[in-house]
Amino acid sequence: MDYCFIIIPITVLVTLVAIIIFIKISRIEKQINKLYKKKEGKIEKENKSTKTTEHIEGAIKNIKEEYKPRIEELERKRRFLLDKVPFLKK
Repeated sequence: MDYCFIIIPITVLVTLVAIIIFIKISRIEKQINKLYKKKEGKIEKENKSTKTTEHIEGAIKNIKEEYKPRIEELERKRRFLLDKVPFLKK
């Protein structure tokens, strides 16, 4: 009987922490997807432009370099959170 007063609050706490981490992961996923969509939109815009091929390739390279650090940072945060709660990986 005495163990119930210990086990139930611990279970509730662990569940709340897992839910909070799940929400954070979901938000990070949304941010990552948003950045990928912006990046792809800019790349498409450059591909449709009437500029020279060299200019387009340079612009696409710059766009990829611009978004790479932000996306990598968010993916690092996501991996860190997933490592804390492994059952959320799927």
